[in-house]
Amino acid sequence: TVIFNAPVTSDDILDITTGSGEDEVITNDTATLDADNMTFTLGDGKNTVTFNENVTALGKFELNTGTGVDKLTTAKDAILKVTDEEGNGEIILTLGDGENTVTFNDVVTAGSGFDLTTGKNVDKLLTSDDAVLSVTTGHMKLDLGDGDNVVDFKNTVTIATDFEVITGSGSDTLATDEDATLKTKIISMTLGDGENTVTFNDSVSAEEKFEITTGVDKDIVLTNIGADLKAPTVTLSLSDGDNSVEFNDTVSATDSFELTTGEGKDTYLNTAAISGGQYTYKTGGGDDKLTFDATATFTSLTYTADVDGESFVLTADDQAGVGTNLNTINSSALNSNVVATELVFVAQPVPLVVSSGELEAFTTIPVVEAVDADGTRDTDFTLDVSLSEVLGAGSATLDVMPVDGDG
Repeated sequence: TVIFNAPVTSDDILDITTGSGEDEVITNDTATLDADNMTFTLGDGKNTVTFNENVTALGKFELNTGTGVDKLTTAKDAILKVTDEEGNGEIILTLGDGENTVTFNDVVTAGSGFDLTTGKNVDKLLTSDDAVLSVTTGHMKLDLGDGDNVVDFKNTVTIATDFEVITGSGSDTLATDEDATLKTKIISMTLGDGENTVTFNDSVSAEEKFEITTGVDKDIVLTNIGADLKAPTVTLSLSDGDNSVEFNDTVSATDSFELTTGEGKDTYLNTAAISGGQYTYKTGGGDDKLTFDATATFTSLTYTADVDGESFVLTADDQAGVGTNLNTINSSALNSNVVATELVFVAQPVPLVVSSGELEAFTTIPVVEAVDADGTRDTDFTLDVSLSEVLGAGSATLDVMPVDGDG
């Protein structure tokens, strides 16, 4: 156990290293830490770092832990600030496998970067109502390993450049509270396989783009009332599973809004106005349902089918609970029609080496498909496709048996 009961000041490096075991680093109420750089390296075991007074560094604050249950906590009135006059300064937290928890109860400021990397198990990044988190000139990256990870912001988060979240397999939860605006240049979230939930309860603003990519399983993206979303480009790429997207406040995507789904029953709901440039919906082939309960204004709309001949129906329904409730009506089915623009080999011939003068049967039959620009097969393609030997010395004779739809 390392306990600081008085202020510590260093013009160079404050470096603490421990071995395996239950390690504690504690600063008490009057024990400020002030150094150019700080490094804490704690071995395997149940490690605890608690700051009850301000911690200030100019260049770097770094915490590395081994396997075990690790906790980093800043108390109320314990500000963590890592930056110099030019806006440099990094907070780097690398936590090994185990149930790791990082809790900030007061202001946290980094200059050029905030990086949190965790191993396998349940990892948590929590901020309290008093914990404003900011990166003044750089990025924030949260790289959370396999497990049911939790990121919960209860106050404002402001990042100068990129906010990036990467998670492994597991049920991951990311949430912002009612007083936790999120503002940055780029928001990028890549969530691994599992039942992931992203919930915004206050405004989200990205100067360039907002994107979420999920793995296989049921994923939920939700904005509640008070959580308007603004970004020139909004991209949601949802993998296989019964995914749900629900916007309960305004969405502004001035350049483009793109929604891509995988196999499964995906639902999309807008209860507030949405507007922007190009709106693109690419279905993954499941039974998807898109609902707009408020005005949707876009310069153009694109629907991309997963298979040729796919159909969808438009449903019109008046607002429930207001005036006379009218019956829902459905449009006629709208069928997609894939038109081929090129031929592609989806199976190359095998073997690739044959003997001169000998009859050789392919062990893998070459297959050619007629597809459009997105690689979707045109099942109505009826023109003949011929295979012939070219670009080689000598000559060869091919016996071809055409198959409808492949050629």
